[in-house]
Amino acid sequence: MYWGVRDRESSVEPIISGVASQPGGGILDVLQLLPPLPRKLLNTFPVASTGTKGIRRDCFWTTMNFFNEVPDDGFKDVDYTMAHVRQKYEPTKNDLRYGDIVFLVNPNGTVFHAATYLANGLVFTKNGAADHHPWVIMSIDDMIENYATQKPAQVVGFRLKNS
Repeated sequence: MYWGVRDRESSVEPIISGVASQPGGGILDVLQLLPPLPRKLLNTFPVASTGTKGIRRDCFWTTMNFFNEVPDDGFKDVDYTMAHVRQKYEPTKNDLRYGDIVFLVNPNGTVFHAATYLANGLVFTKNGAADHHPWVIMSIDDMIENYATQKPAQVVGFRLKNS
């Protein structure tokens, strides 16, 4: 099942089946299919009073914690994040699927933005660490445009090994 990666099938299958069993089907908001953390964060802003002072909750933290029940604040550090990716992930072959990591990479090979692929060219991300930037769902094209000063940006996907 597409939305059931990372052992989430038992969480999303009843939701999808319930909507599908309605006469004529129904409408299902993608929010209902997201894991708890992104579901909680979507369209919200970081709040300094939540005890996260000094933790950089940017695109890397957001992407790497997408499926985590308890966020790993080590992902506030880009070097920690990249070491984790090198160890646990492998490049995709241009066939992005739900849960894949999407990096924007500049011509010299530096990764400057990260997001989690959802479906149909949409990603979940946070554009910067500032508190005035919310967590959002946006298209990959809009994400690239948002970082136009970094052009030309290459989109590179990574998938958890053995998934």
